[in-house]
Amino acid sequence: QVAIIADDRHFVTALLVPNFELLIPWAKQQGINTHDLNKLVHDPKVRAYYQASLDKNQESLANFEKVKIFTILPRAFSMDHGEITPTLKLRRKVINQVFACEIDNMYGITTKKRR
Repeated sequence: QVAIIADDRHFVTALLVPNFELLIPWAKQQGINTHDLNKLVHDPKVRAYYQASLDKNQESLANFEKVKIFTILPRAFSMDHGEITPTLKLRRKVINQVFACEIDNMYGITTKKRR
């Protein structure tokens, strides 16, 4: 899952949710601890892996269209948290509220934890 953040912003950012069924075996092969998903998504090798994927998938985009900064989340967007609809569409307003600290951090804005 990916939520692109760009409305009323100076550059594009993204909240990424990995496919943990694929990420965990890859991380184990890399010698990365997979027992704590919070630590896993912050591991430099994992970040580099996703950065390389983003770079490859954005080659044909104009510079202003490219994701400049991303945050990898340790859990999927869910209906239980109100972040997606029953048809699996993102509820951007809810995502912007729930992940406000993460979004602000990507734009260099310091906020107090809202959760």
